[in-house]
Amino acid sequence: TYEMRYAYGELLYKLKKFDMAYEQYMAVVTMDANGKRSKFCANSAVYAAEKMVETERADNPSGTPERGSTEPMELMSWEQNYLTALDQYARLYPDDADTPGAIYKAAYLLYEHNQYKDASDRFRVVIGMNPSSRDAEKGAHLILDAFVQTEDWSNLKDVSKAFFDQEGLGSRTFKTEVYEIYERASFKLIEVTFTADEDK
Repeated sequence: TYEMRYAYGELLYKLKKFDMAYEQYMAVVTMDANGKRSKFCANSAVYAAEKMVETERADNPSGTPERGSTEPMELMSWEQNYLTALDQYARLYPDDADTPGAIYKAAYLLYEHNQYKDASDRFRVVIGMNPSSRDAEKGAHLILDAFVQTEDWSNLKDVSKAFFDQEGLGSRTFKTEVYEIYERASFKLIEVTFTADEDK
């Protein structure tokens, strides 16, 4: 049955029946996470779900927040399946070379839906795994961007300074940008505090 599900999943994927292929791939992993086909199927489930997300978004363009909105939005059905597949891959194969990328994709999906706390948690895992990677740098920027979007100047100040101080995180350009963010956040925090005091 294990081999048959793997073969059936492959056939369905080639036929572009990505929803059905996803189910077969996930079933293979559930049967035996350490089986010889399981890592391949876990990865294939991610790709199958990604294909379905493209279709789902084309059919429902209002499924992501409007520009300028910071209100969290629920994931659509296939977005949730995509997240499940990404998290499964990262959980089962933590030492695999593709795992940081899977965690980053999961974080970015949540970030797109303004689920900033869950996104930040995953971005921080990526940073912890390899601070010098491009995904770590992008993840750090997106963590800071979430604070800008929500006008959380206090956290923006503290976290940008922590990223600046973190050894090995980001390029020289990144360090310059992050320190400028820290300075602007510090001034903004003073401005907000001053305005609040004036209003009393």
